[in-house]
Amino acid sequence: MFSDFDLEGRVKVPLGYYLVTLYLMRGYFIWLMSLTHRKDPSLILSLIYPDSRTFISALFIGVSGLLVYVLFLSKARIWDRTERMLWKASFLLLLTGLLADLTVQIHSLIVNKFVVHWSAPVILLTGIYLSWYWVSSKKIKRFFNHWLASETEVTGSQRKQK
Repeated sequence: MFSDFDLEGRVKVPLGYYLVTLYLMRGYFIWLMSLTHRKDPSLILSLIYPDSRTFISALFIGVSGLLVYVLFLSKARIWDRTERMLWKASFLLLLTGLLADLTVQIHSLIVNKFVVHWSAPVILLTGIYLSWYWVSSKKIKRFFNHWLASETEVTGSQRKQK
């Protein structure tokens, strides 16, 4: 439990949080990588996503990761009631994104009759592992429970010191 906090009393961000948000936003990263390939930008996309519907659905699913990551980055400024409610729901939002992504991947495998690039099963297995980790990790749950509380406690103690 004490390993969840740094020396100043702030919650340490678990590596699993970053992995899950990166996993959900991978459509955006692959899209950015494909833009760097000058000759044929769609080549990289076609290797990872066999059809355009899968790519577009990955972008839509990635919105959940983007939203939660933006809330994470704006932690110091979270004071609005709506943002606090969104942060409290973000654990479930990311879990929903993971499950939706797994559903789309399995559907894509079935539609393509399991004739896919080697990366598709790797991405699917990674998604299954991350979903299991997200549900079973106590560290992730403590992170979401204590993230906002640690900021208000640190800010309050810093004000007292001044």
